[in-house]
Amino acid sequence: MNWYVGVSGGYTSTDIDEFGQSAFDDVTDALGFQLSPSDRFVPDKVRIDDSDTGWKVFGGVKLSRFLAMEVFYVHLGKYSQSVATPALADLGWNGIEFDVLDGTFTVHSGFEANAYGAEVIGKVPVNERIELFAKLGLASWDVEADISGSLSGTTIDGSPGALPARSVSVDDDGTDIVWGFGGALKFSDHWNARLEWERFEINAFNQDADTDYISLGIEFVF
Repeated sequence: MNWYVGVSGGYTSTDIDEFGQSAFDDVTDALGFQLSPSDRFVPDKVRIDDSDTGWKVFGGVKLSRFLAMEVFYVHLGKYSQSVATPALADLGWNGIEFDVLDGTFTVHSGFEANAYGAEVIGKVPVNERIELFAKLGLASWDVEADISGSLSGTTIDGSPGALPARSVSVDDDGTDIVWGFGGALKFSDHWNARLEWERFEINAFNQDADTDYISLGIEFVF
């Protein structure tokens, strides 16, 4: 058996679910806005930033030329989405009534994801220096979110009005599958480089936020 440690860095991309009525209701509840039962989410302007840079530290043991086990901690970067929707109903916040005739409710959500876990890695040697591999494991993820919301528009009497902007920080966590594949190049008896793609399956705040991590790493074999 050979033990090893390593680091990697690369590109992350998050596949964010479309912002729908359920997520809209969760956000307004978290912000403390009281919506009229007749008010429904109708997206008007949606902006998504779903890519960032990430990094990972890892270590493991090579059980044979064909099998290894590995543990890791990974920073999966940040992603965000901003949504504006027409507000055409009675709303309130903290006891303040706001009868909207023609208004806009805007929500911005910024997320940051990290995970740790373990994987089993199957390897196929191509030659003495190159090997291909596939991996499957479990990742415990944590997603922190900073959510802000504001409402502005025209009141029934025709004057401009707005509710105070609100913001809240929340987090969610869980455990899901991680899998991937890649290739490694042996430089010497102790140093290897590897290129890999991994998919972290994440469901945070009742939304799928599966994240891909494409990275280039280096490992030291003891």
